[in-house]
Amino acid sequence: MKKFVIMALRHTGKTTLANMVLEKTDRKVCGFSTQKHGELIKDGLCPVFIAPIGKESVLDDEHCVGLCNCGQHYTNYEVFNTLGVEYLTCEDKDTIIVMDEVGFLEMNAERFKAKIFEVLQSENPVLLMLKERMDIDYLKEIRDYPGVEFIHMTEENREEVFERVLSEFC
Repeated sequence: MKKFVIMALRHTGKTTLANMVLEKTDRKVCGFSTQKHGELIKDGLCPVFIAPIGKESVLDDEHCVGLCNCGQHYTNYEVFNTLGVEYLTCEDKDTIIVMDEVGFLEMNAERFKAKIFEVLQSENPVLLMLKERMDIDYLKEIRDYPGVEFIHMTEENREEVFERVLSEFC
């Protein structure tokens, strides 16, 4: 099964691509999305929430994976290690597993990171959106993981990437 790792700068279309797969596929989909909520700024930091892929975030402490803004961040690793792992667990090997997005907040969430690599080893098709940060070792490991098709998406090649991924999953 195809495993895509898509790396792109902010606002290039990673979440749009994930949503297009959700809308257009007839297959089961599981996984997670992380969503930043700037309107809830606390002490200059924006909270980031995790939700099952395709669902709206629940804006509470149980779903808050951390706070971040311009290089400063605080992470609640336990949320990644519990809800994040739960959202990546699916029984059916034909289910598409979507991760939107994997980045720096979870770099010390060991159970969550182990689950990501377990998913990459699985028979499931995978669509993993990767934050463009190659200064973090585990992000480099994901990008270079055997058997994944790594694509660096830009505004210039975005439509081509969308077509490539959608032709595989939809």
